[in-house]
Amino acid sequence: MRRRAGGAWPAHAAELLNDSRISEFSFVHVMSNTTTESDVFIDTIPLSAWDSLTPEGWQAALAAAAGTIGPDVVAHRFGDMVFTYHGIDPADPSPGLWLVVEAWDPRVRGQPYQGSVAVLRADGTSTVFPREMLGGLLLGQNQLRASFGLAPLPDPFTVRQDRPARAPSPPTGAADGPIEPASDGSTDPDE
Repeated sequence: MRRRAGGAWPAHAAELLNDSRISEFSFVHVMSNTTTESDVFIDTIPLSAWDSLTPEGWQAALAAAAGTIGPDVVAHRFGDMVFTYHGIDPADPSPGLWLVVEAWDPRVRGQPYQGSVAVLRADGTSTVFPREMLGGLLLGQNQLRASFGLAPLPDPFTVRQDRPARAPSPPTGAADGPIEPASDGSTDPDE
């Protein structure tokens, strides 16, 4: 996957449209019912209108899209692709980490069943597997992510374009640290 100047991942996948080798059709699978006219947006602009924008319009739309991606985002959808590179060190990513998952947008009306899932890994290789294997492979991916201190990924079919997936919040009180024993040895703060 292409990185921005300076080696950073794109703030939002729509930035990839600045690469002349990537077109609006790169984000929708030919067999899915997702369309660039009514289902994929950069801010409020349909992806199909991208080529008609001025450079200033591009920048404004990209800035607005990037503004939806907070530091707690672990995955965001753009068309039929779910981008999972958030939090991964672009200078030294573990080869097995997933960067992009092809998961047809389930909110699109009449979407056919997607029988296989494609994944692009940080080492530049891709793999395709039956959708029924996604749960087990996602579990393994999340174990790998945890070993790098990364938040778990949700099922990519649950990530919506208007609602990026966010890292789970720490349990209430977790920021306070462990409960220290009282002078009498108990750990119950009410005793």
